[in-house]
Amino acid sequence: MSEEEATDRPGAELLMVRRTAAAARGYAWRLKVPVQISGHAIDRASQRCLDLWLAHTAGSKNALGLFSWLQHKASEAVCAPRSADGLVHWAGIVWVFVPNVVGFSLQTLWRETEGL
Repeated sequence: MSEEEATDRPGAELLMVRRTAAAARGYAWRLKVPVQISGHAIDRASQRCLDLWLAHTAGSKNALGLFSWLQHKASEAVCAPRSADGLVHWAGIVWVFVPNVVGFSLQTLWRETEGL
């Protein structure tokens, strides 16, 4: 995807500003982007990604809860490149984000191997 195509998608301006600010400060371009999580996305994560979350929590006293884990993963996924259909394919999961006032909202997700 060219830089011109990347700026045509919704929310691209916010990501571009964050990447530019990060580059100016010498940070990696991946900054934490505010992501709101819909109830539907939490339900889908509990149904389709529970094994990934449980693997994260195994043997850890300070493991994140499902919501916190999902928010952390979503804030990383929102910075990943989008496919031609506007979806994010990252870490074996398909993520559906929509821009909102503060950043992005995760609407739903599914495992790449399962489909919607």
